[in-house]
Amino acid sequence: MQKVVILLSVLGVSLALAMPVLARDFVLSDQQIEDIRASCVKSQAALKRVHTSDALLRVNIGQRYENISLRLMAPLNSRIALNGLDVVDLATTTTSYNQELKDFVKNYREYETTVANALKLKCSEQPVEYYSLVDASREGRAFVRANMVRLDQLIKQYRSQVSDFSQKRDLK
Repeated sequence: MQKVVILLSVLGVSLALAMPVLARDFVLSDQQIEDIRASCVKSQAALKRVHTSDALLRVNIGQRYENISLRLMAPLNSRIALNGLDVVDLATTTTSYNQELKDFVKNYREYETTVANALKLKCSEQPVEYYSLVDASREGRAFVRANMVRLDQLIKQYRSQVSDFSQKRDLK
């Protein structure tokens, strides 16, 4: 994983140093394009490894996030509500969590599609398009990461709310 990050970083830095050909919102020089062509086989191999490991991680992490919602939050909220107790804070957090989970799934699918498209491309023949897709993949991965950070925050928030609820209940 570190090799992939280093390879993509080196590729990014080397590409940031030259001149003109537009790809997405950046300009690539002829030298940068040649650098992409020269390193594209290694770059695609690294990208394929990242793609493979990300797919497995997505399944495992996605299942955990879904289980938290379906097997913990929803049943606990229902049980508290059936007992006639105030569940507004927990329900609000659960709603936010479920929306963030939907965003995570959507963003991951977009990221996965972008990476798959980059892997299908003949980077030696279409270096600018390849670089554009790799850049879009980085951006997509950042969105997925942001979703995961937010989901983890919401889990901690929910846990804190359950603890507060329990303490209030014990005081009565």
